[in-house]
Amino acid sequence: MKLTRLFYKYYFINKHQPVIITGVSGSGKTTVCRELIRLGYNAIDLDDIDGLYFIRHISSGKIVSGPLILTLEFVKQHIMLCNDREMKKIILENSDNLVFYCGNLFEADHVYAMFKRIYLLKVSDKLQIDRLEIRPDNFWKNLEVQKWLLQCKKKLEDIICQQNPILINADKNIEEIMEDIFQTI
Repeated sequence: MKLTRLFYKYYFINKHQPVIITGVSGSGKTTVCRELIRLGYNAIDLDDIDGLYFIRHISSGKIVSGPLILTLEFVKQHIMLCNDREMKKIILENSDNLVFYCGNLFEADHVYAMFKRIYLLKVSDKLQIDRLEIRPDNFWKNLEVQKWLLQCKKKLEDIICQQNPILINADKNIEEIMEDIFQTI
């Protein structure tokens, strides 16, 4: 299989180097993570790691704790941040293996520096909304939320692009996306 050969080459050239696959909500991070796991690779969905993210009120700086009820107003007033110490700990715990980390580090420039390679999944607005529409959580199906998310998309992608990521067209099917990822290694 072509992907296996490319991965084999990558593994022995860049053994034990962490890779981040990131993008906006609906870009396909979780789907890529599941596909990597299905193909037998070590991949971690960052959304599944308790304590990796925390939420801070933008104007007061206070950390939010307890159960959250997502509303657009809440999201506009808060920022989700990656706990860089926790991310570093996770990378160190997995330093004997090549690991693909799939998720969003938000506005954490210093956290992106922990990775050997950064892949940014870029998705068209229409496909992004289509993907959000099929999520079980009703929050993402709200038209105002979708409009707000599209407005924030460019800012978030611009922040990630400052890290010189490898851009992946996430409008393709999963097999083509995986091939694009492995061909750029």
